[in-house]
Amino acid sequence: SPFIGQSQIPVNLPRAATSAAGDDDTPLRLKITRDGDYYVGDARVLRNDLENRLAAALAKSARRAVLIEADRDVGFKNVVLALDAAQKLKAAKVGVAVLPIE
Repeated sequence: SPFIGQSQIPVNLPRAATSAAGDDDTPLRLKITRDGDYYVGDARVLRNDLENRLAAALAKSARRAVLIEADRDVGFKNVVLALDAAQKLKAAKVGVAVLPIE
């Protein structure tokens, strides 16, 4: 099943022709809103504290994947910052959520 799910944080995801299926492990959702706000799970995180909060969340499970849910209007640099932090912390997998093209 895809990683896409319901959330209380509004993020307008881009669309893609294909999407990857998920593992049995629930991915850690890292959301980036249109305004450039970051959320680890449902907790808002300051940009300067993103890596520390992500590290704390990933420490709970060595094989946890990170799923970045960035609004389609978010600047690329914000997504790169999130990707960089997840990869630096050696997340088991790092993915970017998209919605299928209808």
